[in-house]
Amino acid sequence: MERYWTKKRIGQLLAADAEALDRWLDDFAPAIYTGLYFQTGANAELAAELTGKTFCAAIGNLPSFNPASEAMYHWIKDQAKETRDDVLTARQLKPQRPWAWSQLPDEVLCAIAHFRSEQLPEEVANNVSVQELTRAALVELSHADRELVKHRYNHLDTPEHIAEETGESIEQINDRLYRCRHFFRRVLVQLVQSENNGFAESAATGEMEQLDFNMEKLLSATAMYQPISNPHFTVIRDSVTQTARTAAATHKQNGQTRHPVLLAATVGIIVLVVLVGIFVMSHLAKEPTPTEPTEPQTVKSTEDAAEQTSQRIDNSEIDQEELQKTLLAGGSGDIDTLVEILKTGQEISQLAAANFLGRLGDESTIGLLEEAEQQWYPDGPDDNVFAKAIIQIENRLLAESGEMVETPEEETVTTEVTETDAKPDTPEPPTPPAPTVGLTGTVATPEQAPIVDARIVLSQNPLMSPTANRNILGRSRTDEQGQYAFDREIDGPVFVDCSTPPGPNRPMLNARRSLLCQKQTSYTIDFGGSPVIAGTLEMQSGGSDNQILYLSDAMDPADAAFRSEAVTDNSGRFAFPGVPAGNYYLLYNTSDNRIVRLDTTDVQDRDVTNWTVSTLDYELTVQYDLPEGSPVITEAALKYGSDVSDEFQQYDLISEDANTFFANAPEGSYTLVTSFSNDMHILQDIELATDQTMTVGVPEGTATLVGRFISPSPLDLYLDSNDGLLRFDLISEENGLYAVPMVPGGTYSLTAVVNGLPVTFMEIDLEDDRRQVLDIDPGQLIQSFSPLYVIVADEAGNLINNAQVWLTGDGDVITTHSTGRGAFLAAPAGEYSLHAAYPSRPAVEENVTISQDSLLADPNPGNTVILTIP
Repeated sequence: MERYWTKKRIGQLLAADAEALDRWLDDFAPAIYTGLYFQTGANAELAAELTGKTFCAAIGNLPSFNPASEAMYHWIKDQAKETRDDVLTARQLKPQRPWAWSQLPDEVLCAIAHFRSEQLPEEVANNVSVQELTRAALVELSHADRELVKHRYNHLDTPEHIAEETGESIEQINDRLYRCRHFFRRVLVQLVQSENNGFAESAATGEMEQLDFNMEKLLSATAMYQPISNPHFTVIRDSVTQTARTAAATHKQNGQTRHPVLLAATVGIIVLVVLVGIFVMSHLAKEPTPTEPTEPQTVKSTEDAAEQTSQRIDNSEIDQEELQKTLLAGGSGDIDTLVEILKTGQEISQLAAANFLGRLGDESTIGLLEEAEQQWYPDGPDDNVFAKAIIQIENRLLAESGEMVETPEEETVTTEVTETDAKPDTPEPPTPPAPTVGLTGTVATPEQAPIVDARIVLSQNPLMSPTANRNILGRSRTDEQGQYAFDREIDGPVFVDCSTPPGPNRPMLNARRSLLCQKQTSYTIDFGGSPVIAGTLEMQSGGSDNQILYLSDAMDPADAAFRSEAVTDNSGRFAFPGVPAGNYYLLYNTSDNRIVRLDTTDVQDRDVTNWTVSTLDYELTVQYDLPEGSPVITEAALKYGSDVSDEFQQYDLISEDANTFFANAPEGSYTLVTSFSNDMHILQDIELATDQTMTVGVPEGTATLVGRFISPSPLDLYLDSNDGLLRFDLISEENGLYAVPMVPGGTYSLTAVVNGLPVTFMEIDLEDDRRQVLDIDPGQLIQSFSPLYVIVADEAGNLINNAQVWLTGDGDVITTHSTGRGAFLAAPAGEYSLHAAYPSRPAVEENVTISQDSLLADPNPGNTVILTIP
């Protein structure tokens, strides 16, 4: 992944570290080769040669690459373009696309022209030239966006699943997917248009689901990259390795050091001012819209500005039509067009759009501006055009709501995390006055000094709903006393997020609290201060620096009532300020966005907790006892629990015959899940504390269950054995028929996981050597149970994580546990007693009536209950 390529990793490349070089090529060579392959008329030999030369040239230029200023993939892509042009010019050749692209049948051209509005035919998705065009368009995406598209449309992961894996919100994932879809569509159309005279995209547009469906259909049938033959890849790897070794030897002999090229912080703003000025003078007849005064900038001439800009933007690749469209939209106040350009446009167009949105945009545009800022300025400067636009909008919104808070330009307080119990003699920040209603609080350093200009975001907590959005309710910044305030009535469950940049001798603060607010009530949430968890991460596999860590009171940070984020420094040190007393998981976010459990800790009421976390990685070999005629093993995974969502917290595996080998798995408790070709899954709990080998027996099955789905199923139904060790997925064909063969005889439950809770609908007895027919109506099943959402909070409104919640009535006891997003229960309509208990607190009980409703209904006032544990 892009963030993996820190300065330390680049140093390993410069030192010709074999593992780093392999990772580098694995990450970027497939996309670079694919792009060159389709730019050289599908000439595999020439594309491989250019790919090798590109990476060899990149090795030589690595000392000038600064990961804080640009993305590795875009940088290598620029190297590839220069290499391509130099080599082809020397051979008197020109870049060309595959000839077959100009011979596309009319029905294919028509389908691509209506990509946004009509369903893509199967024969078009399977057309070889269309798949080539798809691969060529995909490599134009950024590395991170291409990974997102791969998981969503190639692996067919849901946005909710991706959000769980990446730690992003569902809204952020959907916004990124929206931008990726339209960027991909635009590039695809441009490629077809460049090789087919007279081709034009249809202006007709359909529902968003239509474009999403076509993306899924096309990409699920298409390989992401053009395959590199093994001989070609070997030549590329060997040439790059040799070049790196030679460069490393020269580097060491000459005692050279890297001097990254530092981009000017105002380049984007200067270019924007110049281009906007030129365009307005040349094309706008009306008077310019008055703007807010800005700081004067010194620009000698248009030529000087263009020369500065060339470090970041290639003028030859600027889409003049798009830029003109942006400026016209800004001049006329067309916010919808500006938002579309901010999502899909080039950098220069996004800069221009941001400039206008700062004066025209509303609250809904802030998230898009933050996303663009992260893309173009992930490490600053803080005064970039996107950040300024956000501040303009926030100040305007705060002024309209009467919450304007003046913030100084610089923070003058410097503090330091200490590892002793003694507190420095610093003045206590004044306690913020409590408003009649609303939310207030302070943000402070570990020594209780106020932090100025910390960002506080108040957003809706959608509870366990998989469909509701996390709407932003308000934003605030702390003043000179480190205080913030939302002086208006807040009702319902909310998230309160606080973020501050790291300061001098001060750790970064990035934390979330889950809060239940009620009308006519004031709440106080403080961030930072003490206690502090400070420690050192020692990873057995190396690379303890610049690692993203989460401290969370839930295994899944998305379910936490309190969570905090930290990044290790060059020595692996980390610090989490302001952690309430309680039990926590320390989680590690891997380079491929998996969450790994490192350790657990109990935070007591003291100033500093010192914690050294050493990861011990082990190897697990699994041998399978396969009877003759057994189904084929298709996948094996280590999970943190049997009901953890697919591919969340898994480890990569290497299959060797009938065995499975897991490497670098941290010590801990797991559930081994082995999947077979007949949709059977074997689950086995294991404790991994050393390198070990285990044997898994595969039962022989002779029973068969067949039938059909009477209605489409919104649930992933499966058969679950009584002992919980066997599961069989029920997957229907297009005509609704399903079949589960080779099932061991016994009693099974027809089950589905809803909001993380297994819901059992009926018992099924299967006998050996028997074929049983069962027709299933999923629509009827989801009406047989109704949902109950429970919010468990303390008297201060803090949501409680891991409280035990259960229902008692005429039938069985139904149990679950609470999270920072509430608790979910499912039961037939009727009268029940609802209970909640938490260690060291008295249990509470309340009589509830569960009304008849769809099992999949979102939380609403009629199905939501609040329990307060004193």
